[in-house]
Amino acid sequence: MTLCHLDFYPANLLGKDTNVIVDWAYCGLGALGEDPGNLVPDTLLDGFVEPSLAGDLEEAVWEGYLAGLRDSPWRVDESEVRWVFLASPVIKYTWIPAAIANPATDEVLRTRWSKVIPLLDRWADETEVSWR
Repeated sequence: MTLCHLDFYPANLLGKDTNVIVDWAYCGLGALGEDPGNLVPDTLLDGFVEPSLAGDLEEAVWEGYLAGLRDSPWRVDESEVRWVFLASPVIKYTWIPAAIANPATDEVLRTRWSKVIPLLDRWADETEVSWR
């Protein structure tokens, strides 16, 4: 367990190098990998990065997070951290398919969110987490 932001997405990252994190209202204990795992789909779902760049975003966030862990004194099982990185957002976003199917959901959001489904499907398959 570690201290996590638990609302880690681009709007909460400020500064020239996005090195200032704001809005700690939901912070608490979480698993290693939870915050960066959430960052990827949330960035796509909120339209900060085009879904066509999902693979590049995933790789950049994962590799950056791993580099930070490797520079720390912690010794962790990277496969366990990877599982959390992938599984926690899959579980968090179980509401997405129903929201897409709901005719009351804004069409722009439904279209954007639909493009993130393949990423979440792949992560669900890799972690064996059922999400829809």
